[in-house]
Amino acid sequence: TYKLNHPNTEFCGDDIRTIKSEDIPDCDGIIGSPPCQSWSVGGRGKGFDDERGKLFLDYIRIVEDKHPKFFLIENVAGILEDKHKEAFTMFLDRLKKAGYDVSYSLLNTADYVIPQDRFRVFIVGTRKDLKVEYVFPESPGTPHVTLKRAIGDIIDSPEYSEGDIDTKISEHGFWNHDVY
Repeated sequence: TYKLNHPNTEFCGDDIRTIKSEDIPDCDGIIGSPPCQSWSVGGRGKGFDDERGKLFLDYIRIVEDKHPKFFLIENVAGILEDKHKEAFTMFLDRLKKAGYDVSYSLLNTADYVIPQDRFRVFIVGTRKDLKVEYVFPESPGTPHVTLKRAIGDIIDSPEYSEGDIDTKISEHGFWNHDVY
């Protein structure tokens, strides 16, 4: 999707664990979303006991090495749960030690004119030498946009996959959508 929408942008689809920081061009900012399944209440929530959870450290490694003016990380609300508190605190500490003022907030996309209740944690860091205080944007205060208002005019019938879906319920009462 990214390549189709940005055809003139260099795109690297390599595994972040194999990317050397020196191969990444210098930039003003790094924006990303390390995989969330390890931290999600809808997934297995295994944190570092899941290989995907360790990819958060590779994101931090690149921020440390490239030292851009700012970074933005987006992830699921589950990363703030007590069982992940130690890992989350370690992420913030490493980013602060790398020379950043770090702020985070749990935001609901519905408060920002997105037709879906979707809670996400946003972590923003600005280099200390820039002396910039980041403030999260306030909600525009407008009523939430309903799905019907957003896409109610779509009349095509949906297409469904014939594949099997793992319908085991997780300990939090959600389908285990980790496995299809």
